[in-house]
Amino acid sequence: IYVVPYTTLPWLEEYTGGRRWDALGRMAVADESHRLARTRASWQVSSLGNRFLRTDGSVQTNALAKHAEDFRYWVNATGTLRGNDPTGVWGQYWYLDGGQALGNSHTAFEQRWFQMPSRYSEFAKPIPLPGAEDEIARRVQHLTVVARTEDYYTVDRPNFVRRTVTLPEKTAKAYREMRTRMATELLDDNGELQQVAALSAAAKSAKLRQMAAGFVYHRDEDLDPDLQLCVDLHDAKLDAVESILVETGEPLLLFYYHKAVVQKLRKRFK
Repeated sequence: IYVVPYTTLPWLEEYTGGRRWDALGRMAVADESHRLARTRASWQVSSLGNRFLRTDGSVQTNALAKHAEDFRYWVNATGTLRGNDPTGVWGQYWYLDGGQALGNSHTAFEQRWFQMPSRYSEFAKPIPLPGAEDEIARRVQHLTVVARTEDYYTVDRPNFVRRTVTLPEKTAKAYREMRTRMATELLDDNGELQQVAALSAAAKSAKLRQMAAGFVYHRDEDLDPDLQLCVDLHDAKLDAVESILVETGEPLLLFYYHKAVVQKLRKRFK
């Protein structure tokens, strides 16, 4: 069994010198296959009748697409097939049948089943046409097996999953200083050294909670919110949130203590 990260696929293509990958094994298993959603590949026929592959995706998916037919068996595994982009299913199913079910190209897939947003709209997403999602599901039904958590888990009581987030070392050092000395020094976004101090045990607890969340106010919280200034420290918790979003693909409720957290969330997730 060869385990290859997606980021290493271009290297593998270069290492094998463009030779077929069937020597590596009979089966390819693409875990977290939503990573293949950006695949843009289509089989074409030249004027001389020769069949060739045209690729226009990322460097990683281009390298993989060239060898999609090298394997006798192909399996995609994902918990977020649809993801944030409803057109992302095409790239994943292309590896299974070369575009037979959903169309030979991603552009044709979009034009047939989606209303595409204006190119000037930064955050707008494609909207499925009426009945499109049902028809897409029917076309890929013979290629798909769905395992649903509700078929295996009871809902008698909540299922708590604790995620531990490791602070970057610089933040961890400042955190320890605040915990023991009730004061620390931090560089703000302008490169200026800011003194952060807590005048009571309750204030220290608040500062530590802020630092764990990824920022710290260096002016009193009882000021006008528009005048509050904070130092951005890290995005470790945002990375954890993004990981959960990718894994579940479900609506998510986030509870927070400070408005600065909302600003960080909106900056990351729009």
